[in-house]
Amino acid sequence: MVKRFFLITVIAVLVLAALPVTVGAQDDGPERSGIRPDAPPYGIRGPYPVGFALHTIVDDNERLLNAHIWYPALNPDAAEDTVEYLLPYFPDGVFGHALLGAAPDLDHGPYPLVIFAHGWYGQRLNSPYLCEHLASYGFVAISVAYQDNMAVAEQPTYPSMISRPADVSRQIDYAEQLTADGDWAGLIDTENIGVAGHSLGGYTALAAGGARLDWDSFGALCADHPEYDPLGFCGLLLGYTGDMATLAGWDAVPDSPWPSLGDPRVDVVVPLAPAAQFFGTSGMVDIAVPVLMLGGTADTMVVPEPSFFQPYSAITAPKTLVRFAGGGHMLFFYGCDDAPWMIPYGAFWACSDPVWDMDRAHDLIDHFVTAFFLAELYGDEDAAAALAPDAVAFPGITYETTAY
Repeated sequence: MVKRFFLITVIAVLVLAALPVTVGAQDDGPERSGIRPDAPPYGIRGPYPVGFALHTIVDDNERLLNAHIWYPALNPDAAEDTVEYLLPYFPDGVFGHALLGAAPDLDHGPYPLVIFAHGWYGQRLNSPYLCEHLASYGFVAISVAYQDNMAVAEQPTYPSMISRPADVSRQIDYAEQLTADGDWAGLIDTENIGVAGHSLGGYTALAAGGARLDWDSFGALCADHPEYDPLGFCGLLLGYTGDMATLAGWDAVPDSPWPSLGDPRVDVVVPLAPAAQFFGTSGMVDIAVPVLMLGGTADTMVVPEPSFFQPYSAITAPKTLVRFAGGGHMLFFYGCDDAPWMIPYGAFWACSDPVWDMDRAHDLIDHFVTAFFLAELYGDEDAAAALAPDAVAFPGITYETTAY
């Protein structure tokens, strides 16, 4: 009996010690937890109820951007936050936890902005769990459909290499408009901005942060190692550098690495399994903002060594790398539990991982990404301490940092 009491006491102490410091939200609401009971501290849901809204970004660009926005919200009646996000061209949606159309919590704002970029021929709801999680910690997260989204899969890829970073700037412009007046006045802190993204969305985040395209390096990689190009980007892009230069507004094809397509308003970037092979190493050295990079060591779609580990090595800004041992490319996608129709649809591969339990992976992704944004955009010392090397001891995770 004494041993049992001692064990229960120890477990309770450990659980309480794992809870992160909150950032000044409402104290009431549902009990906070991670996806799994063993979620790390910043993998536990944050203190804010999460609102969700659909917007369309209209500006001088003739291509509209359909946007999903997650934000800290009010929930005075403790309404159930289960939501089904509808997906185009699919029979059902993706389940999540947010309140559609809830009033924003303006009293605790403004909140830093995080832009999330989906992968190649993906959709803006590829990782809603992460956008929800960030909103629960006091961020406004925006995800749009980029030019290569799933609805236009027959279109060429090369225009998106230029339009993606430009669309990041369009989203920042729109956030500045939203927070200037109207129902969302004062909601968004556009002086503190992060960009995250998966796969080609990781390219987008790095480009927005100042990485420069190096087609000479990428061309040499294609010639010497065709096995490093399972998705066929060599054929899709290398013959169109002139077209891309024209889309960027240049009179001629620049020498490599190309001028930056980034936005100086971006403060930090989080590439997830990024397609960074287009930058090589020379195109990465001009990134001047902190970088948190996550990737799986067994990725078969974006080959890890040339696509993100080598480019990461060239970053001179403060940087942090999280390796998921044996993890694949879809580790950062929503899981099959959130979209059970994926399995009979024949897409189990897209919402699962051969090695990792997706819930565990998502708890860890939430933990690292949230702690990083809190540390960098809020100056949160507790979050920064959670990223110190001696604080990172998770089975299957290899970790390195120059920042903490």
